[in-house]
Amino acid sequence: MFGIDDFWVALPYMLCIVSTVLCIVYSKVGVISSMLVGFVITTFWMLFVKVPEINAFKLVSKSILADKPNWPVVDILIIALPASILTAVVVSFLTNPPDEKHLQRCFNNKKQP
Repeated sequence: MFGIDDFWVALPYMLCIVSTVLCIVYSKVGVISSMLVGFVITTFWMLFVKVPEINAFKLVSKSILADKPNWPVVDILIIALPASILTAVVVSFLTNPPDEKHLQRCFNNKKQP
């Protein structure tokens, strides 16, 4: 029913859902790096891969993945969102969390639900 290709396509989305459900707290560096990765991938895909946008910008004559079936019409979000969220998760795990004094200063007057 499902092949190995389906698994690799679904894996980034499963990781996104699991990281959200587990309430992983992202660090500032993780969030900023996630935004940068999303921006770079989106810009690259829009200017060099996706056919309708290539025709609009006219930077290159054809998609760099023109010989690969279906890649020139894949939506940017399918590529950029999993990469961005995975970057946020990985970088947040690799960086130090904020110290307790800073968190108390930021959230001292906040009521917990």
